[in-house]
Amino acid sequence: MLTKHLLRYVWLATVILLLLIFTPFAGSDAYGASRWISIAGFTLQPSEFAKITIILTARVRVVLRRRAREAASASTFENGDLTIDYSAGTASLAGEELRLTAMEYQLLCLLARNVGKVLTHGYILREVWNSTSDGDRASLRVFMASLRKKIEADQSNPRYIQTQVGVGYRMVRV
Repeated sequence: MLTKHLLRYVWLATVILLLLIFTPFAGSDAYGASRWISIAGFTLQPSEFAKITIILTARVRVVLRRRAREAASASTFENGDLTIDYSAGTASLAGEELRLTAMEYQLLCLLARNVGKVLTHGYILREVWNSTSDGDRASLRVFMASLRKKIEADQSNPRYIQTQVGVGYRMVRV
């Protein structure tokens, strides 16, 4: 998944390249001045444009390298006895693999990636179901109850997933 930061640079580089392709050179004037590029009201020499392109390309590479490093280091999540292996798509509790449905696994991963943060019902519904309807909110409660049955030893005193009444859910760091 590309970050907003990366998308901003990719978008900017794309716009500049398209403008370069479709904007004709101003050409030489009667005094033999070098060619200039006029883009969105800015006038650049080709060498300046090349520098901007190199800088944008370097920034995109840095962001991609950083994201690859983060993805490699975050292939597993551990919280007390709960372990999620993102690359294998499995979760285990005290070394025993949990049998989770696809929806339960998505919910667990979303909570784990945002450990310590309260995730609103609307945010969870948008991320997992791509919906925010009230009917889906009832489904969310059912799936959370089912997930809790599988990972909580004492459901009346939850250790991993807490309900923030009227707001949403939060995974607690154990």
